[in-house]
Amino acid sequence: MVGDDDGKQIEFTNVTGNETNVEAVSSFASMTELDSVCSLVMSVCSLTEEYLRSMEMEWIEFLTRIHSGIRNELRIVRTNIDHLRRVRERYKHLGNVDVDDAISNEMRLLQEQVEEILQRYRSVEFPRVRRSEELRDTTTRLRHEFGSMYGQVPTKILARVKCMFEGEMVSIQHVISKSFDRRLKELMHRPI
Repeated sequence: MVGDDDGKQIEFTNVTGNETNVEAVSSFASMTELDSVCSLVMSVCSLTEEYLRSMEMEWIEFLTRIHSGIRNELRIVRTNIDHLRRVRERYKHLGNVDVDDAISNEMRLLQEQVEEILQRYRSVEFPRVRRSEELRDTTTRLRHEFGSMYGQVPTKILARVKCMFEGEMVSIQHVISKSFDRRLKELMHRPI
């Protein structure tokens, strides 16, 4: 179901129950014969939420640092460009070729500086948030425990547990992705 074995030993199955034929189960807590599986499911869900929240925080902090760094460095370049524009306005009536060439060279250097700044930030290493050992172990235990229930518990009940687990995981992902999108939009609307 969920594992961290680099995909080598993971088999994916698609077991879905027909809602009209599946016994009505309102929550994991009502499945006493599956206490250990339901407990592991809840643990995996909470550990996954914790993992995804930490990933969201890492990325938002990373992007905020990038944004602030670019903004601060470009502020200096903008100040220099404004200074050159004032110099150009002051001396444009002279028609001096040397002054025009010097201003053009300075503008070219500032443009190169902007490109260098952007290239440096483009090559920054992205955050890498690893799953905790606890999450890895719990997902592995869940997979084994769930597999051992086949034959002991009716398949319809196992299918229902699987559907509830998948629904909870989708819900967690949805909530966190909406939070990330909102925070990213806020960051994108900040001026540079």
